[in-house]
Amino acid sequence: MNKIAVKFVDFWTDMNKPEGNYFYELLSERYTVEFSDDPEIVFYSCYGKEYLKYKCIRIFYSPENWRPDFTGCDFAITFDYNEDPRHLRLPLWALYYISYVRQHGFPELDGELSDQELIKRWNEKTKFCCFIVSNPKAKKRIDFFQKLDKFKRVDSAGKHLNNIGYFLDGGTFVKMDFIKDYRFVISFENASSVGYTTEKLIEPLLVGAIPIYWGNPAIGKEFNKKRILYYDDFPSEEALIEKILKIENDPREAVSILKEKAFAGEKFNIRRAANDLLDFLVSAIESRDARKPVAQRPLNSMRHSFNIKRDKVMNKLARLKGLQKMDQTKKLS
Repeated sequence: MNKIAVKFVDFWTDMNKPEGNYFYELLSERYTVEFSDDPEIVFYSCYGKEYLKYKCIRIFYSPENWRPDFTGCDFAITFDYNEDPRHLRLPLWALYYISYVRQHGFPELDGELSDQELIKRWNEKTKFCCFIVSNPKAKKRIDFFQKLDKFKRVDSAGKHLNNIGYFLDGGTFVKMDFIKDYRFVISFENASSVGYTTEKLIEPLLVGAIPIYWGNPAIGKEFNKKRILYYDDFPSEEALIEKILKIENDPREAVSILKEKAFAGEKFNIRRAANDLLDFLVSAIESRDARKPVAQRPLNSMRHSFNIKRDKVMNKLARLKGLQKMDQTKKLS
């Protein structure tokens, strides 16, 4: 196989190694992959600016609510509904789902179970609802947690508003082991944006819980809204909470939701999604000799530098606006 030198930077964890790196595993089907400080391809995410040091082909991957900026990257993989041929739509939930099923043995969703089996599994769950969050800025999510908690105790296991006496250790499977005992999981995204759906929705579905979801306003394109409690389908938070408590007190209500298919339309095809990702990556890599990277185009670099400065100012203004709103609320109260 041909060799390819790569570098992973600015991710949420150390991705510059084979262990736990799904991109590496896929690429290894076609290439001998070497990690290098002099890479031919740089994979980068949205948690830093180290990628700016590299003048080779750049592939941007975002798990967050960030759309691609093609003044800084040659190719991008995000949640966005973007028809640009340099872009592949692969939202974070899909990447997690592929990993859970192909690498970690979770059964695929939308298997057939009888009502009796669903009731049995529901009754085996010993706890009501959980909430795992470390970001204190997601006000909508925090407000809903506090409101539901007044009706019935909600266990908060994250770093923010923790009420269980300890923090969950790092790692996805620690989280999955924790939430599997709960009947409901508050699954609010950090932000609402079309197409932006993370692991917060797929994880409760995989352990047979009912997600209480807010975020992607187009969630019905991919997921069956009858299998979740979708915040925006209710006229008020009080109506949503009333529905949650009704389900909590009647297993038949729970089964009517749990028996619904998880996905809208046809079942999510894991093999096809993985093949599409590999084909996209191979096409990007094979273009390296035929195209000049954006980082080597002076005009692009200038535009990208401007975009970074602009975004920094806009984010600062947004934070200040948010703080001003909070101050006004405090004064009114």
